[in-house]
Amino acid sequence: MNIQTLKTENITVNYFRFGNPEGKPMLIIPGISVKSVMESSDFIAKQYEIFSEDYNVYVIDRRTDMPDEYNIYQMADDTAQAMHMLGLENCNIYGVSQGGMIAQVIALKYSELVSKTALCSTSAYASESALQIVNEWIELAENKDKEALMLSFARNVHTQSYALKYHNAFISFARLIKDEDLRRFIIMSRGIVGFDVRDYPEKIKSPVLI
Repeated sequence: MNIQTLKTENITVNYFRFGNPEGKPMLIIPGISVKSVMESSDFIAKQYEIFSEDYNVYVIDRRTDMPDEYNIYQMADDTAQAMHMLGLENCNIYGVSQGGMIAQVIALKYSELVSKTALCSTSAYASESALQIVNEWIELAENKDKEALMLSFARNVHTQSYALKYHNAFISFARLIKDEDLRRFIIMSRGIVGFDVRDYPEKIKSPVLI
């Protein structure tokens, strides 16, 4: 998959595209990941190939030059800026986990960009249970305990059967994690602290599937 880069004076963002170039615009906003989803572009395109016939699908990553503090609202602003640059107006957005949080902010602040929104495995706020898991991840990442981090990620993100089935794969994946990946992961994880849009659902003008 061909990875493209958008640059402004403020941010650098990577993305890839698949599907029908003449189709309806669709954006996938991924969740927190230990390594950039750009490294899994072929796998993602395969997983979402059901959309390939009718949609022109974009997957936009978080900015490559993340500041040390980078919250959900800033992530949404940067994603919206990338959408403007790509001409993705009246777009169907599919947000997963943290990507779903970002999608909600985009739907609230940048309604001109959004046609419909689908939210998967996400929340309108950072719950206490979610913060406990994220804080565990942050501690493991800060200690550079890559294997324990991946097993915790598997246990808390996937089903028990999936985590058990691919236990060895998660351990093998841990060996590929670099220190810069850990820094990025920590910043993204801290970014959910303080996120809360529960008071604003009626202000989202586009249809939302949860």
